[in-house]
Parts: sequence; structure tokens; C-alpha cells
Amino acid sequence: MTEEEHLIVMGKGLHVHHIDYNKQNCDITNLITLCNWCNLRANKNKDYWKKIFKNKLEVIKCNLKKD
Repeated sequence: MTEEEHLIVMGKGLHVHHIDYNKQNCDITNLITLCNWCNLRANKNKDYWKKIFKNKLEVIKCNLKKD
């Protein structure tokens, strides 16, 4: 969902999550937007979420190469 849709539905903006959990690493490939609830969930079982987010970024990269 877009940030505008999230604001309408949830009344809050999206959060920026650092995939490697290093807040100093603000490289675009290390950032993903999440809703508050998902961002809270991603702070538990960090190894699992790192793998999920990195896989999602790889899919996005592959799709961009096709275009």
C-alpha cells in the first residue's frame, strides 16, 4: 500500500526499516518501508527477517533489469 493509503487507513505514516539493523547504513539497498506493526514484528527474529527482506530486494532488482 502507498503511504497515502496507509495514512488514510491507519492514520499514520510508514516507517523506514534498516534491513541489516544498522541505523548508520542508510544505503538505499538497506532500507525498506513498513507499517508500524510490521516494523515492530521485524525487530524480533532478526535473522529470519533479514533473509526475507534481502530476498524481496533481489526480486525487485531482477524485475528492474527486465524493464
